[in-house]
Amino acid sequence: MKPQREWSSVNSSVENQEYFDGQFWRYKGLLRQIAERVLSGDENVEKAMQRSYAATADQRRRFKSDGEFRRWLVRTVLNEALVILHDKETVAEGSSELIFWQLC
Repeated sequence: MKPQREWSSVNSSVENQEYFDGQFWRYKGLLRQIAERVLSGDENVEKAMQRSYAATADQRRRFKSDGEFRRWLVRTVLNEALVILHDKETVAEGSSELIFWQLC
């Protein structure tokens, strides 16, 4: 009996993952557009998409509506894009400070 429960939970997990994948990729265009705008069409758009997918796949939740789910995805991709943008600006500031001190 126990192996059947384990199998059904694994099977259910696979079905849930497939459902989540379908829902995530349903909004892929919207999410990509948001990442492109935040990152100014930067090459890191794909990185933001991958990080957003990983973050949402790890923390799957139940939502009352598609709108709530979509808002959650948008917030996640926006957050990941902003983190990437912040990291780029931090690196740029560090290199400009280095140049300044090299010139002095």
